[in-house]
Amino acid sequence: MRSHFRVIELCPCADGLDWLRRFFIPTAMLVLRSLLLARALLGLYFGYRFAVSSDLAGANVGIGAYYALCDGLAVLLCGVALNARDSGRWLTGVCVVDGLLRVGWGATLLTFGSIAPNVIWNTLFLAGLVVVSVVLGLFETMYYFAARSPGQRAAGRSEWPVLIAALLTLALGTCLVLGYPGVGEADRALLLSTYAFALGATMLVAALRPQANAPRAP
Repeated sequence: MRSHFRVIELCPCADGLDWLRRFFIPTAMLVLRSLLLARALLGLYFGYRFAVSSDLAGANVGIGAYYALCDGLAVLLCGVALNARDSGRWLTGVCVVDGLLRVGWGATLLTFGSIAPNVIWNTLFLAGLVVVSVVLGLFETMYYFAARSPGQRAAGRSEWPVLIAALLTLALGTCLVLGYPGVGEADRALLLSTYAFALGATMLVAALRPQANAPRAP
């Protein structure tokens, strides 16, 4: 096995391969920044929609479904972009889980959201939102502290948007639990609007932060 690597090291085209690798890493970084900016715009847009909607039940279910679907797809694409960077591959797993949960929740709301509102449906919706928020928030928080390599921790590198997004998601579920059963449609729309705005602002800062502060390949 070592001999094969040695042949590659001695190959005249090795410099070309290095150039190709140096080309794709900045490209992946640009794609990642674009996806983070897309998530920021989605958060700000849907936060506004939650805030101004006159149909609170429709905002919580219909708008929430499209927000979860769009944001989940953006998270999955972020995972693909991160996988192209040596220093970002540890985040691919959390992006896949995050994206699949969001897409699954959005698809569920679109599938069953046409059911006439009633006490049972409202209870199931609230319970599902709490479970998804708490499970996702806890998973991402634990993953953030457990999955980073010792070298990344020693160098002080931190993908802080991941941690902030996890804490925001966990806070959403916690507020819904603590406020039950007094959380009405208006309160729920306000919570979702605040969450979307905060997550969008976090992604915006992450997308626009200077390259020098972004994690680099070791």
